[in-house]
Amino acid sequence: MANSPARLKLALRALGRLLQAVVAVVLLAGLALAVFELTDPAPAPHSARTDTWQLHRQTTLPTEIRGLTIQYFDGEHLWANRYDEVWRSEGPDGDRWLPRGSLGAPDPSLASALRHAAVGSRVARLVGRPHGIEGLLVLPTGTLLAARNGMLHRSPDGGATWTEVLAVSTPAHPHGLFRNWGADEGGRVWAADGRTLLRSDDDGASFAEAWKLPAETPGRIRFLRVDPFRGRPWVGLGGAGVALQLGYVDAIGELHPVGGDDPWIEVSDLVFTGGEVYLVNALPRGPTGLWRYSRVHGTVERIGDLGGPVLDAALMRNETLVLATAAAGLGYADVQLWVREIDGGLRQVGQFPTFGRRSDGEWGTLLFPAGAPLPDLRFTAERVGNVRRSLVVGALR
Repeated sequence: MANSPARLKLALRALGRLLQAVVAVVLLAGLALAVFELTDPAPAPHSARTDTWQLHRQTTLPTEIRGLTIQYFDGEHLWANRYDEVWRSEGPDGDRWLPRGSLGAPDPSLASALRHAAVGSRVARLVGRPHGIEGLLVLPTGTLLAARNGMLHRSPDGGATWTEVLAVSTPAHPHGLFRNWGADEGGRVWAADGRTLLRSDDDGASFAEAWKLPAETPGRIRFLRVDPFRGRPWVGLGGAGVALQLGYVDAIGELHPVGGDDPWIEVSDLVFTGGEVYLVNALPRGPTGLWRYSRVHGTVERIGDLGGPVLDAALMRNETLVLATAAAGLGYADVQLWVREIDGGLRQVGQFPTFGRRSDGEWGTLLFPAGAPLPDLRFTAERVGNVRRSLVVGALR
């Protein structure tokens, strides 16, 4: 009993040393984490992790800019986001990137700021995080519009400052992207919101109703693309238990249906040229293919079969059409890159396995930027092979 006080003192001293060691470890870990976050490098080219990618006919994809989601090509620069950060390339090759600003936390509260910092951290990016910015639109004036969590934001100064413009309902996209908007050649901005088609005539500063589904018509606008040649918004209509419909809205607000009830009607993307409109769909159970709408005859014809559902397509400067199929859950086991050249030939130029840590129901694919025709292959590899999300730059041969 006489040794009890001495033993207690020894135990307290040991406990104190242990606590000091724990505090030191925590402080060192916090310091290391802070240094890691503060030294987050700018996006830079790396050798693409393409060991498991099969490319055909000398097509090359040598460069990967990790963590970037490409959103837009303005004819000279690529625009991309890294969570809520906006980045612009100095040229079309993506070898040097400049920061253009950040959206910041959704609201000014401390809790929101802390949550935003945690989700947008460098560590979170390494383990996989949400897109942050879900869509980016670059207007001819240099104004930027960004979509995030159902809110459209506007920056009149190239990304330095942002204001909230409009809340919209955003239909689900397999990759959390917002693609239901666009600008026509006159600078008008169109956006879909539930059953309503909105238009901005003041550089995206405000939006007003331009067209709405009639009250007797069920469903919603599930799809929107803007024809840069005619300035027309094309809409896909539908919903749970509702017949699908595709058409364009003219200058007086009248809907012109395109096609009937054929399977291609569940369109996932459109690509416009001067004389034609190309259509693809993302039906996991098919049919999967490429269709062409003739502006002159108003008819739709199937011009080729593809190896899976297509989420995204784009046009290149030489009028080559590029298309990416998707690995859709358990339905398809790979991602394919296809091209349709100006002479009409349709061929596969690449085949990529799905992401190594795949889970059921996840879509892996290649995502092309909106905007001007591409100078060459530029896309986001999303859950493909060893790449979770990266911008990939290459050359089509």
